[in-house]
Amino acid sequence: MPKPFLALLFILVNCASTYAQKDKESKQRDSSIIIFSESPRPGKKGSKKYVPEDNNVIKIAPLGFLKGCLPVYYEKKISDLFTLQAGVGVTTRNYVRGLVYNALDNDNTDKSSADYTWNTTSSGELYGADDELYNFDYRKAKPGYFISLQPRLYFENEAPEGIFMALSFDHYDYRFQSQVLKGDGTSARGNKTIDEYEKMNDLMVLFGWQVLYDRLSLEYTNGIGVRNIKGEKYATAIDGYGKYVDGMANYKKTTLNLEFSIKVGFHF
Repeated sequence: MPKPFLALLFILVNCASTYAQKDKESKQRDSSIIIFSESPRPGKKGSKKYVPEDNNVIKIAPLGFLKGCLPVYYEKKISDLFTLQAGVGVTTRNYVRGLVYNALDNDNTDKSSADYTWNTTSSGELYGADDELYNFDYRKAKPGYFISLQPRLYFENEAPEGIFMALSFDHYDYRFQSQVLKGDGTSARGNKTIDEYEKMNDLMVLFGWQVLYDRLSLEYTNGIGVRNIKGEKYATAIDGYGKYVDGMANYKKTTLNLEFSIKVGFHF
C-alpha cells in the first residue's frame, strides 16, 4: 500500500477519534438537569385560586325575591381594610312583609286609628278597615326601585375577603295598583284601578363573611337596625249601616328590623 495513502488513513482515524471524544464530553455537559420552581402568587386564607389584584365584586341576592327585591350590588376595594358597596334593583311584591303584617299586625280588630289615617267621606265607626293593606285578591304589584349604600370594614384578611362589619342605608320603593269598589254599597269590584305605594328606609348594622373562590364569591350577612315605613294604599271598610265604603289609607311606622341575606357574585 502506498505510503501517502497510509498517512492519509492515519490522519482520518485520529480526527474521527478526537471528534467522538469531544462529542461525548459535550453531551455529558449538556445532560445537566435544571429544575425551575415558580412560586404561586400569594393568596388569602380560605381562598381557591384567589388573585390579590381583584378589587371589585359584582353580586346578586338570589333570595331577594322573597322580600320583593331583585338587586345587583357592586363592591369596590378602597384600602386593605375598607370597601364601599352600592346596590340598585327592581322591587315587586314583598311576600315577607305581607306575612309579617298578617301574623303580627292584623288580629281582626279595628286598628284604623292606630295604624293609619283613613281618607274617606264616611262618618262614624268603620270595621275591617286594615284588612286591605296586604290583600292581593284585588291588588297587583307594579315595578318599583331599590337603592343601597354600604361602607364595609374588614378585620382578619385584606378586603374584600373575610369577616366584615358594615353600616347599611337601604331605600325600598314598592308600587301597587288596586281594583276599587263599584260604589253601590256592596263588596263588588269594578274595572277602575288606583295607584298605591309603600316606601321603606332601613338603617342597619351588619356583620358578614365573604369568601372569594376562583372568580366566584359567596357572602353571608346578618344584622339589626331600624326601619321606617310610609305608605298609601286603597282600603275598604264597613260603616255603621252595614255598607261598604272605601278610601285611601295613609300609614307611617318605625319598627325594629332584622336582616339575613346570601349573595353570590363574580370578582375581577
